[in-house]
Amino acid sequence: MRLVLTGLFCGLSLAAQNSYTLPAAVGAASLEWISPSTFRFVRSWAPAALESKAGHNPEKVKVDRSETNEYIEFRSDHLIVRINRVGLAVEIRDGREKILLSEVAGASRTGEMIEFVRAIQPAENFLGLGPRTESKFGARGMRLESQSPFLISTNGYGLDYRSAGKFTFDLGKTNPEQARITIKSTDQFEYYFYYGPTPKEIFEERAKLEPAFVYGEEHVNVLSTKRLPGYARRMEKQPTFCMAIAALAHASISGTRVPAIDLDDYSDPNAEALAQVLPMVTRKNWSEATGLRKRLAPFLITYLQEAREKGFPMIHTLPMQYPEDTQGLERTDEFLMGDEFLVAPLCEDATERTVYLPRGNWTDMRDGKLYPGRKTYSINTKSGKLPWFSRNGAVLPMASLEENGPMEMHYFPKLGGEFFIWEPEADYISQLHASPALDFYRVESETKKERVYEWVLHHVEPVERVQQVNGPAFERVNARDDLEVKKWYFDSGKRELRLRVHAIVDQHEIVNIFLAGR
Repeated sequence: MRLVLTGLFCGLSLAAQNSYTLPAAVGAASLEWISPSTFRFVRSWAPAALESKAGHNPEKVKVDRSETNEYIEFRSDHLIVRINRVGLAVEIRDGREKILLSEVAGASRTGEMIEFVRAIQPAENFLGLGPRTESKFGARGMRLESQSPFLISTNGYGLDYRSAGKFTFDLGKTNPEQARITIKSTDQFEYYFYYGPTPKEIFEERAKLEPAFVYGEEHVNVLSTKRLPGYARRMEKQPTFCMAIAALAHASISGTRVPAIDLDDYSDPNAEALAQVLPMVTRKNWSEATGLRKRLAPFLITYLQEAREKGFPMIHTLPMQYPEDTQGLERTDEFLMGDEFLVAPLCEDATERTVYLPRGNWTDMRDGKLYPGRKTYSINTKSGKLPWFSRNGAVLPMASLEENGPMEMHYFPKLGGEFFIWEPEADYISQLHASPALDFYRVESETKKERVYEWVLHHVEPVERVQQVNGPAFERVNARDDLEVKKWYFDSGKRELRLRVHAIVDQHEIVNIFLAGR
């Protein structure tokens, strides 16, 4: 029989910041709610009081509490947490009563080692636990030692262990149906449980406990190794560049928001090519960004801001971006930068490699070739040239290499898309949108910085006219070099349209592109 209590009740006491003391036979235990989707569980065999750690922006969380003779139950808007009275074994369900996590027994302590055992759900796999170098993400069936004990379960949650000590994760290697976690050299453990259920939602919950960092626009340059910003994580040198790519992917799904690779670690032209798009790059001496990296500066700055605000890793691994696609669990040799484009880096001198493209249509940015998604392709490669693909619906900003040149906005129909450029000087976003609308396309801008945008529409049919809403028709030119503001150029061979708009701060500019024969 369940007894629902409205105030303080036997066996539990309400402390500051949604914290509840649990009835431990030896030592102490507590559960603290950070949000309706996140809580902190602490178990200590020491007499010291358990400190509240509700994050830098704590919120009052509505929790219904009840108890039976067997367990104590907490219900938030998203989670049901049941804690067994004997041994404090934890079971966690979502709002629909689906079991997310179930401990076989509560944590036990022998000497200086703590151990607890959890049931592995039938289709569950585990991602994360630091910058590993395996070619696959899934860690089920493995035994791992980790100094970065944060993992994501494909069952829809994240676990963040923040205790001191040496962690070992037996994720079904000894017993395929059980996960056994041991911690040595400690008398206390604590973990944060984050409910997503998607990886992005898990990272947003985790960000509530992370301090905000401060970055500068200059951080998109090639930085000096000795002056790496504190918010970035320097990636350790790996025996091969292939292993370095896998380590980047594993570190990112393990919660590393801004990984930094040192180019002096790898005398490989493929490392130089990949460095053009990575979140942060260092070497012995500072140098200004050039080439593609300079062109991607507004993109990288925008995703630095997202990493700061939402806690998302700048490298979006396939399991993070497409959690429903199990093929992504097999590929640590490719990843997305942000939401807009996928990179398939080379790590050896080869003339071809395979690449898996998720759902959608993908444009090879090297030659404009279009590939349908949910397929694996063998693509031609050349050492020092980075294969990268933009998805349909993406809007991708690219700065000009020329001083005061237009910022290109690449759009890949036919899905609608948008990109919000972070403008550090304005401390706000410029909004860019593109979409199909019956027999025409529409591009829009509402900018916080006056500039010229050059829209580049890929894979479009012949264009009849370009018309500004509440304004004049644009003039067609026959050569790209003649392109200016309020003019447009169509390359029939590439099926590529270019047009230029002078955007004024806080003015909503809308341009319609009418297709021929429609």
